[in-house]
Amino acid sequence: MQYFPSESVSETDPGGQAELEVWERLKDAFGRDDDGVLYHQYPIMDKGGHRFDRKPDFVLLHDELGLIIVECKGYTIDQIDYIAGDTWHLRGMSQERASPLEQARDQGFHLQDSFKRERKLRDGRQTKIPMNVFVALPNISRSEWDQRDLNAAP
Repeated sequence: MQYFPSESVSETDPGGQAELEVWERLKDAFGRDDDGVLYHQYPIMDKGGHRFDRKPDFVLLHDELGLIIVECKGYTIDQIDYIAGDTWHLRGMSQERASPLEQARDQGFHLQDSFKRERKLRDGRQTKIPMNVFVALPNISRSEWDQRDLNAAP
């Protein structure tokens, strides 16, 4: 595995400490013997005229697992009021709502679009590289999440 850290994220940035913690955990999970690359804040630029310039928190391109996009949120359990579908309703924050899974999915689809332009990476019109998206919540334990029953839709 090759690692490409972000040069612009620090612990003092909003969410920076959470991202740096997840970066270390991902490097532990995907060691040097794994075949792939791991980026922290990989830039996605749309050159086709549509406006989509983003930096997913983490992009992993793994030989066996395909494309993995990880969106990191530094929320605490008390900052999530409830989740309805893909929308997270927040409290005590400047942002009232977030859709981290949808955010990661959109970023992954834009990366897959660039893969489709490469003949070796596509099968007909579809990319050969599977994609999975995840949301990392390093400030919330599994027991806190389960206790709030946030997986259940309201």
